[in-house]
Amino acid sequence: MEEAVSRHEPENSWARTPISANGLMAVSLVVALGFCVTCAATLWQERRDVWEHAGQTATHLVTAIDSDIARNIAQYDLSLQGVIEGLKLPELEQVSQRTRQAILFDNSATALYLGSIRVLNEKGDVTLDSRALNPVPDNFVDRDFFLVPRDPSYHGLYISRPFNARNGEYVIALSRRVPRPDGSFGGVVVGTLRLAYLHELFRKVSPSPRSSMTLFTTEGTMLMRLPLRAEELGRQLRSAEVLTLSQEKPAGLFQRVAALDGVERLYSYSRVEDFPLLMVVGLPIDEVYAEWLQKATVLGVLMLALCGATLSAAFLLRKELIRRVAAERQLAILATTDSLTGLSNRRHFDDVIAREWQRAMREESSLAVLMIDADWFKAYNDTHGHQSGDVFLQAIGQSIASKIRRATDLAARYGGEEFAVLLPGTGAQGAQEIAERIRLGVAELAVQESAAADAPTVSVGVACIVPRPGSHQGALIDAADKALYEAKHKGRNRTEVAEISIVPDKKPRMVA
Repeated sequence: MEEAVSRHEPENSWARTPISANGLMAVSLVVALGFCVTCAATLWQERRDVWEHAGQTATHLVTAIDSDIARNIAQYDLSLQGVIEGLKLPELEQVSQRTRQAILFDNSATALYLGSIRVLNEKGDVTLDSRALNPVPDNFVDRDFFLVPRDPSYHGLYISRPFNARNGEYVIALSRRVPRPDGSFGGVVVGTLRLAYLHELFRKVSPSPRSSMTLFTTEGTMLMRLPLRAEELGRQLRSAEVLTLSQEKPAGLFQRVAALDGVERLYSYSRVEDFPLLMVVGLPIDEVYAEWLQKATVLGVLMLALCGATLSAAFLLRKELIRRVAAERQLAILATTDSLTGLSNRRHFDDVIAREWQRAMREESSLAVLMIDADWFKAYNDTHGHQSGDVFLQAIGQSIASKIRRATDLAARYGGEEFAVLLPGTGAQGAQEIAERIRLGVAELAVQESAAADAPTVSVGVACIVPRPGSHQGALIDAADKALYEAKHKGRNRTEVAEISIVPDKKPRMVA
């Protein structure tokens, strides 16, 4: 049905314009989508860059803190080892107390945050003190820095849990086993490190108040944390995920929500050289992405505005195109339509019959034409006036249009009171039946008129042919026109059929 309708529509630009309008919207959507995809890809890449930069920052912080802690502990450990080596000297018991102090503690570390170095015998009693010739009697037999090195299986430096020293400060102890000549346990040498050192170090390098810095022992004891909570010092966190990760890989990155304060952070961790310590730095995720999120928000708003403007402009342009299409279509229809009857006009009829003639020639199908003329119309027009004549012509046009049912058929006002009907794919018998329906329909209109006695009827001429190469549609129209005049000659209000054959480039020859 749609194909048939499109045969008779005027061949103007409006027929293609709606597709262009919809295509414009499609292109606009693709462009807007392209903007969004490009923007999203750019933001995603920048987000990855921000993540990598934050990871590098956290790793650099861990490395810097590791280096500082390792340097100080290594220096302190060398002092402890120096004391142990001094205790092995055989002449140590024969020198004075002052000389012994000089021999044992001459290389002792004296940094701001380091406490005195003490020597404990196998019972935990203090026998020597780096800061006193006569040490204050004390016993530490129940402390971990004494008990752990006493175990024969333990070797190397031991770092204790934080504890509150007698001066009220939190400290950690660094201790080493003192062996006798036979290898048995002879006590420990121990020094203290004030946790204020770690707190001050963390505070100086912390990138933000909500960043976290934590120093663990490899056994999961928390030695220091920033933000500082005194009650958390010495807390055992054996199930902390970072401990498991550090056993698989000595350094790395991970993202988690902190169990202590519920803040999601990007963490970097690393073992502190050869010491049983693990340093962890955490950067809040919201701070990591704060600048990126602000940029993404601005860019997102701008992109939405750009997409909105693009689509709005496309929508307005599409609306204008559709309006223009409708106007052009209306003009095209007006240019091909008879204003009085609403049927096609002579020009449109000529265009259509030329196309249908070529189509019928290609398909070797029949093509029929009806030429219809109102009988005694001039007398009716003169008697009843031009307005009544126009009304009756309109009625004839409506009657003709109602009798052709296919979309491929075309009815036109050929001129004055003459009409034409084009019937593609219709044989002579079918065309004659349609002609009779039209004639009888107009006759019925005449009976219904108030001036029935002189109301016009119509005469119809029918011609049908299968076009051949080299022939012209004018021959078919001439044949139908001759059949019309034959109907007029035989008394009007009748139908005549002309059977014709067409010789190329010659006038049609009547067959019967």
